Amino acid sequence: MTGATLRAVNCTSCGAGLDILGGGRVKIQVCPYCGSALDVQKDFRVVAQYRDLTRPETPLNPGDSGIMDGIEFIVIGTIGWVETYNNVSWTWVDHQVFSPTHGYCWITYEDSGHLTVSRKSRRYPNRWLTSVGVETSEQRPAIWLDGTRYAYYETSTAEINFLEGSFNWTPALGQSTTTVTLIAEGEMISLSQNAENTEREVIKSRMMRDDELRSFGLAGQPNSSRHPLATPPRWKHHTFAMGASAAFAAVAGFCAMTYYGNSGNLLASTNSVDLASLPLELNFDVPASANLLTVSLSSNVNNGWAYFDLELEADEDELTQIGGAEVSYYFGRDTDGSWTEGSQRETFSFPAPLEGPHTLWIEMSEVGSGTTGTAQTNTHVTAVVRAQKYSWHPMAVVGILFVGLAGLVSAQEWLRQTALFKGSDWTDDD
Repeated sequence: MTGATLRAVNCTSCGAGLDILGGGRVKIQVCPYCGSALDVQKDFRVVAQYRDLTRPETPLNPGDSGIMDGIEFIVIGTIGWVETYNNVSWTWVDHQVFSPTHGYCWITYEDSGHLTVSRKSRRYPNRWLTSVGVETSEQRPAIWLDGTRYAYYETSTAEINFLEGSFNWTPALGQSTTTVTLIAEGEMISLSQNAENTEREVIKSRMMRDDELRSFGLAGQPNSSRHPLATPPRWKHHTFAMGASAAFAAVAGFCAMTYYGNSGNLLASTNSVDLASLPLELNFDVPASANLLTVSLSSNVNNGWAYFDLELEADEDELTQIGGAEVSYYFGRDTDGSWTEGSQRETFSFPAPLEGPHTLWIEMSEVGSGTTGTAQTNTHVTAVVRAQKYSWHPMAVVGILFVGLAGLVSAQEWLRQTALFKGSDWTDDD
């Protein structure tokens, strides 16, 4: 026992010895032997009789003690609750605990096996939320308390079905309470009012820590995440990752758009060239400032494709680059309407060779049709060669990567929020 034990008395109904715990503010003592509720303030006279009560399953009993937030508390009373809706019942157990220096709070044993600790708040939220307010809300309700936003989780109306031990208030068997519960990061608040709406309380709750459980001689919390407070907290780098990803994606996107808008220096171009005239020869000088050469090809392919070989030679007939570009374009109509795929324009990019005169050879090596038995009908090609200092592609890729990172972080938080509100009775359905 701790200093919370004031004295021992005999039950005025059955004569059993009782340890009166909980300090001078205890009002009711319920005898665990005969179920008599004794008025501590009026010489322990019997005010109610509760016989043949079934003790709910709970790992705690009056007289158990432990340390929470560095303060020793002792269990002084046990209350069993039951909520029934549509012939389905949920049960949980509240244990009132007491510290001679820090007063009263509660340890709740949930039907999921989790244990939470709760304390009455002397501060009220920016508005009181009732079950009627919840039912008439078009969006998930939320309130603010001490600068924290709490989102609606559930509403319950439960009644007491078991009593044992000492209490600093006057509970009674069958007494009912309606509670609106809201949740924030790692904390819940309950807005509770009795059936007569004459009493209102704001109660803050959190999950009991493993060291607190061990101090009461209990194992850790169950692995089940059925309780909303058992949902892991938000990733501590979430805000930084989202902000940094957005900033870097914006910078990369701006650079990509800037580079994309810079078409570069025109080195050579052709008008429409008949395919029968290929191979096409383009002569130009590569400037010293060029880091990249782009060859843009356009052809009037329709429902088919054409592949063009590209060969770049230096002035001394030295082959410096070789590659190719495919131009493909398809169109049609189906049950969803008209559609197109591909483009009649394609751009091939490669690192710029050394400065000086070069020759680009273009020849169509392959051609095909998208429809069996139908020949490709393209007849001409145009080509444009430009010199650029930078390419927009790397910056675009970087931007996409940062957007993807932001998406992953957002998806992780969305999954966490989904798990957090999985047991909520709120629905967005009309």
